Amino acid sequence: MIMIDSAHALGQPGKPRESMHLASGKTASVLQSARRRTMLSSVQRMFAFALLALMTTGTTSHAASQNAKGLAISGTFTICGAKKRINCIVDGDTFWYRGEKYRISDINTPEVSQPACEEERRLGKSAQSALLKEFNAGGVRLIKAEKRDVDRYDRKLRVAMRGDQSIGQILVRRGLAHKWEGRKLDWCGSRPVEG
Repeated sequence: MIMIDSAHALGQPGKPRESMHLASGKTASVLQSARRRTMLSSVQRMFAFALLALMTTGTTSHAASQNAKGLAISGTFTICGAKKRINCIVDGDTFWYRGEKYRISDINTPEVSQPACEEERRLGKSAQSALLKEFNAGGVRLIKAEKRDVDRYDRKLRVAMRGDQSIGQILVRRGLAHKWEGRKLDWCGSRPVEG
């Protein structure tokens, strides 16, 4: 009868030891079986790591590809209200998509929530409605064009595109937005807000 330390036979010397009593003829067969189990678990671990590496590489490539082509947005948009914001338009240059807040980075539109004058309020509502119509027409992609990902209000900065045309520039041509040049432009002149 031969005594074998099963932890060492399985290639796991740090584990608690158990002894196996073997008849001398079966010693080699038991050791080979233990080694195969150890090799199998090593192969399984290597396979899992390789699979994880492939999945991670694929995700990274997909993300890079998605950024180059832009994120295609879909769904129906509404005007944002007091309820939870999922897919809605705040104003002509700010919106929520899938619960994340975005800022169209190539334009600035009149304010809706705190306009400086009646003209800004009117233009702001028109810009908000125009953006809603553009987004609900479909075919919109969000392209990252800024060096930074988010602004100081934690809004993701993206250019909204349909085909090769900026939706922001469509609003500029309609007189509902200014091209963003690092600062807000005046929508009122010297006219104060009424009421």
